[in-house]
Amino acid sequence: MLGDQDSTPTVSGPRRYQQMRRSAQQPSSSGELSGMSLGGLLVDCSLKEFLWQHVELVLTKKGFDDSVGRNPQPSHFELPTYTKWVQVASRLHQVLISNSDDEMAELAAKVQSQVKVLEGFLDADTKFSENRCQKALPLAHSAYQSNLPHNYTTTVHKNQLAQGLRVYSQHARGVAFQRYALQLHEDCYKFWSNGHQLCEERSLTDQHCVHKFHLLPQPGEKPDMDRNPPILNHNSRGRSTSSCNCGRKQAPREDPFDIQAANYDFYQTKELQTLHNLLKLLVQDLTTRVKKVSVSFLL
Repeated sequence: MLGDQDSTPTVSGPRRYQQMRRSAQQPSSSGELSGMSLGGLLVDCSLKEFLWQHVELVLTKKGFDDSVGRNPQPSHFELPTYTKWVQVASRLHQVLISNSDDEMAELAAKVQSQVKVLEGFLDADTKFSENRCQKALPLAHSAYQSNLPHNYTTTVHKNQLAQGLRVYSQHARGVAFQRYALQLHEDCYKFWSNGHQLCEERSLTDQHCVHKFHLLPQPGEKPDMDRNPPILNHNSRGRSTSSCNCGRKQAPREDPFDIQAANYDFYQTKELQTLHNLLKLLVQDLTTRVKKVSVSFLL
């Protein structure tokens, strides 16, 4: 009978799963399918059957024959003793079931460190990308800090960051590119914000304040250079000459940064106010004398 001739003996042991995969991939004609019983075509595709193939390989100490290297070497397994197995199982029970939150957090940190070690051995692409990106970061930092003044504005920071990113993109490769690019952003921002920010305010004559990032003093508060950030008034180091209210006296003035400083505070300074009062008294005295002379002349 056709069914007797084509019947395949049942294979047990580690080769069952491989035979199942090969038989599933081989095409069969409609005549062969019709001649075979349905039960002879079915194979056990359960998870248990899949795992058991690997378990049997371990139990027989043959190792996995799945190496794709140029010179494959058989893998060997060492079965733990009963004492070791009980210790590990007890520890797993403690970690997964009866552990406290604090102990779990501590153990998670240890496990994470070991996972990183395993990733370094197993994931060659990620390891290569990590090494390339780590070597590119110092070059990008140097490009960012080249020709920088001690204090600089947001515009300069962004321009230098773009230059650093260009250098980084020339050398960095792989899956870690984005993560180290974000780290470059953070490193450059920390460098800039750690005492290198220039005050962004401009005066009414469009001159930058020369101080590093600072706060303005509140009414009645004195400037304090030792504070962090310091308490200072804006200053562009620009000076000009202006006249008092009556136009008879001129004095140098600082570059104003607001309308009040430009049109009020300057004219309320002690020197100009004193001169203005003296001129006012002089005018009043001259007016009084003229009136007296006029009266005596009329008499």
